[in-house]
Amino acid sequence: MTRNSLSDTLKQAWACMEAGAAPGKSRFSMVQVANIGEDGRPRARTVVIRNVDVAARTLAFHTDRRSPKVKELQSDPRVTVVGYDMEAGQQVRIEGAARLHIGDSEALAAWSESRAEARVGYRRQNAPGEALADPKMGDAQADALTPADQTLGFDRFCWVVIQATKVDWLSLGSPDHRRSIHRWNGADWDSSWVAP
Repeated sequence: MTRNSLSDTLKQAWACMEAGAAPGKSRFSMVQVANIGEDGRPRARTVVIRNVDVAARTLAFHTDRRSPKVKELQSDPRVTVVGYDMEAGQQVRIEGAARLHIGDSEALAAWSESRAEARVGYRRQNAPGEALADPKMGDAQADALTPADQTLGFDRFCWVVIQATKVDWLSLGSPDHRRSIHRWNGADWDSSWVAP
């Protein structure tokens, strides 16, 4: 990996995210998403990156539309995504705004492309974070459905697309550390080196 040009660092940042969305395991498959809660406090959670479109400056994941983060993102769409590869010593932070797709054609396309195992959680009657008398209750609800029930749960599915406005790439590799910032100006990226 070349770390000597700003354009290469931007390409590397997006390549990390693309690897996370590709089939198989990547250290960027699971990233942290931070946003502002309805009470004004920060919220962070781990999500699985499902799609990256470099040309559109987007990355996407899905979640249960009943989860608190959906209501939070409806109130304030600003988000930060953070991924880190300890082995390679690379961190990527992406800031942007989230667009939520519930019951529309984009949500349906994402639902159709998702694996059956990924859809199982959306079959549960209980909303994320809801109190359960027994931890097995939620699993029993989902397991009672047959694989033929392919559309069950779609009404609870939310496709979250984040459009990047800032990319922060950090390399802690040897022999030195390097960091670049890339800000979208409406037509292209304005890039600069900054202290790590």
